[in-house]
Amino acid sequence: MTTPTTDRIDAVLAAADAGFDASLARLDEILRIPSISTDPAHDGEVLRAAQWFTKTFSDLGFEAETVMTEGHPIMVATY
Repeated sequence: MTTPTTDRIDAVLAAADAGFDASLARLDEILRIPSISTDPAHDGEVLRAAQWFTKTFSDLGFEAETVMTEGHPIMVATY
């Protein structure tokens, strides 16, 4: 017997399965950016990582932006 909740869970799991390869590729891509925030030598990479997240979330349908702070940049996204 299915319920509206079960149907939603099944839909989410099906979407996760369908997008698994793309998700794995994104994970591999972000892990290759050496964004070590505790090492000032990597400040440029920290910015590149924030920009990568901004673009990736935007591509996924979020409203996203990179926000510069007094410290490291952050990415803010809403759906």
